[in-house]
Amino acid sequence: MSTEGRLPVARTGVLAAPRSFGFGLLAQGKKSAGAQYWGVDPKAEAAAFELASELLDGTYLPAEPKTQVVIGRKLAKSLEAAPGSELVAVVQAADGSYTNKTLQTVF
Repeated sequence: MSTEGRLPVARTGVLAAPRSFGFGLLAQGKKSAGAQYWGVDPKAEAAAFELASELLDGTYLPAEPKTQVVIGRKLAKSLEAAPGSELVAVVQAADGSYTNKTLQTVF
């Protein structure tokens, strides 16, 4: 079995991938919803977990995403989002300031 592109396997044989978490607001047009953000390394995530093969619509993240985001079915319904939809993410920084970023759904 090739280990190319995979993270080291723990002694227990369990694969892992790095993630960072945060909370904020996602909006599309006049719709908005609170969201938990997971920052991932797409290559490591795909090697350790099966999410990429479980998507019902759209595609998984590219190897080096710039502004792409995968969202869940319930959030997509709330925002009336589809693959290719443009979302605005709003988050608060540790110093209390707010920032926003435009993202594109890939589902």
